Amino acid sequence: MMYDKTYNKLFGALIGVARSIDWYSPIEKTSMDVILKILSSIASCETLLDETAIKALTKELHLEKYRLVPDCFTCMNRCGRTDDYDMDLLWNASEDVRVAKLELLDKILKMSTNGSSNEEQDRYYVKALISLGETYDVDMLRSVIEEA
Repeated sequence: MMYDKTYNKLFGALIGVARSIDWYSPIEKTSMDVILKILSSIASCETLLDETAIKALTKELHLEKYRLVPDCFTCMNRCGRTDDYDMDLLWNASEDVRVAKLELLDKILKMSTNGSSNEEQDRYYVKALISLGETYDVDMLRSVIEEA
């Protein structure tokens, strides 16, 4: 897939929702439905989504994040853990890290077009999205890519 910076806010919000999921509990079907709907919408789109569609999907992700971690929106001591990811960090990363992150993103977009998932796949989607927002080196990113 060719990545367009038009999707920056949408991908950043996807990573923010993934960061909001409690890793130690079963992943709620509602959260995964939202994540997979948006990933598959991007993956199956023949042309770029328009700005209105991107804003609507981003809003849907923000509503899901609010449902998962409502206190984060009013916290006086913000830690940033559930914030949307700033995709400029990806675009400005070293070339090898950027290429690995885009490969990981491409992998989960392709996986999302299968239409169904199970707990193991759901965990992988969340782990992959979180990994996109971390400052991992290429070796760590490669291990996540090869995991699925």
